[in-house]
Amino acid sequence: MKENIQDIWIDRVGMIAIVIVSLGYVLFGASFAQLRLEFSFLDFPIFIGEILLGFTTLLFIVKSVRQKWELGAWGWVLGAYLFFVLLKAFSGYFVWGPLAFRDAALFYYPFFIVLGYSFWSNDLGGDKARRGLVALILCVFILRQFVGYWPCSLIILGLILALQARSFQERMILLGAIILFAPYGALFNVFYRTIFLSSLITVIFISIIFFVLYYKDRWVCLLGGLVVCLFLGVVLFKLCQTGMGETCIIKNPKPVAGASFQEPSRAKYLFHPVGNSFGKLDAIKEFLQRIFKEELEAKESYVVSNEPPMEGKHESLRIKEADTLFRYYIWRDMALEYARHKPFFGFAFGRPLRSSTLKYYGLAVTTQEYDGWVGAHNSLLYMIYRAGLIGLVMVFSILAVWFGLLRDFFILRDWTGLLLCAVLLNWIVAANFFLIFEMPYTAIPVWTILGITLKHRMLLKEASNVKINYASNK
Repeated sequence: MKENIQDIWIDRVGMIAIVIVSLGYVLFGASFAQLRLEFSFLDFPIFIGEILLGFTTLLFIVKSVRQKWELGAWGWVLGAYLFFVLLKAFSGYFVWGPLAFRDAALFYYPFFIVLGYSFWSNDLGGDKARRGLVALILCVFILRQFVGYWPCSLIILGLILALQARSFQERMILLGAIILFAPYGALFNVFYRTIFLSSLITVIFISIIFFVLYYKDRWVCLLGGLVVCLFLGVVLFKLCQTGMGETCIIKNPKPVAGASFQEPSRAKYLFHPVGNSFGKLDAIKEFLQRIFKEELEAKESYVVSNEPPMEGKHESLRIKEADTLFRYYIWRDMALEYARHKPFFGFAFGRPLRSSTLKYYGLAVTTQEYDGWVGAHNSLLYMIYRAGLIGLVMVFSILAVWFGLLRDFFILRDWTGLLLCAVLLNWIVAANFFLIFEMPYTAIPVWTILGITLKHRMLLKEASNVKINYASNK
C-alpha cells in the first residue's frame, strides 16, 4: 500500500521518538530509564518508556485508522494477548501492589515489535539520516559513553549502516572508521561475563555465516580464517589471564545461622533505586547535573554489598550477584516452586519472587531484605514463570521467528539481514542471564530492532519479487 505524505510523517515521528529514547538508554541506562512522571492520585510512577509506548501507540492507531487497516486474524490474536496482559497486570496490582506493572512490562514491551515494523521503511531519512547515525555511533565509541550491554550491538549496527553507503569509497571509509574506533575492550571485557559470552557467540556466529556464504572462494576463506583465529586467540589468551571461573565454584558452603524462608508479601519498590531519587519537578535538572559525573556503566552492572558478612556465612560465599551460583539457585527455586504449584497461566504479576536457597546460604541478602524480592536473571525463564503456557509459547515464538529470519536472509544472501540476526542473537543469549526483556533500557530497543528486521525481510522480498518456497529448499 502506497503511503501519503501524512502517513510518512507519522512513521518518521514515531521512529525518531523511539530512536531518541533508545539513545538515552544506550548512553545512560537505568538512570535515563527512571525519568518519570508522578501523580498524587497514583501510587506508582509513569516512566519514560511507558510514555514513549503510549505516544507511539497513539501514532500507530492514527495511522491504522487513516489507512483503514482490517483487523484480521493476527489482530484478534494481538487483542486477546493484550487483554490477558492487562487482566494479569491489574489483578496483580490490586493484590500485590505496583510491582505487578514491572512484571507486566515483560509482556507489553514486545508491542514495540509491531511499532518498529509499522514505522520503519528502508528509505526512512535517506543517506543523511544514515550518515548521521554512523557519526553518532562513532562519537559514542570515541567518548566511550555507553552502558556495558551495548558494544557488540553498536558495532554491528555501525557496520550495517556503513555497508548501506552507495559509493565504494564512502563504504570503505565508514567501515574503516567503525573498525578503528570500535570499543574492543568493552566488547570482550571478561569481568562482565555474560556480555563476554554473548559477544563471543555472536562473533562465532558471524564467522560461520561468512564461511558458509564464501566457502567456494579459497583465498577469502583463508584470509577470513586467519583473522578469526587471530581474533579468537587474543580473546582466549586474555581469558586465560583471569580467574574468571573461580567464583563459579563454592567449596563446602555453610548456611546462614537461623536462616528461614519467608512467604512472599507485597514488595516495597517498583524498581531498584539508582543513586538519589530524581523527585518530581526537578527530575531533568538533577539528571543533567549529575549525568556526566557518575560512572553509570559500573552502576548499571553489579552492585557489591559493603555490609559486613552475616554470622555463619562462608568466606567463599561473598560473591557478586553476577556469579553463576547466584543465578543457578534462583532458577532452581523458580522451577521447584512452579512444579509445586503448577499455575497454568503462571504466577500472579506482582507476587514477589524469593529464593529460599539464597536466603539459606546468605546470598543477595541486601536485595531480598531491602526490596522484598529478587530478579530472575533469565528473561526467557521468567516469561514461563509469570505467564505459564502463554510464556512458553512466547519463548518458542521468539526462537522460531529468529530461525525463520536466519533462513530467509541466508536464502536471499542478504548481509544486512544476517547481521541484524546477529544483533538479535547477542540479546537472546544475554537474556538467559540478565533481565533483558524486562528492563526498558534493553527491552524497548531490542524489540524495536526485531520489528525492523521483520519489516526489512518483507521489503527485501517485495523488492526482489521473491517468494520463498521452503519445500523446495529442503
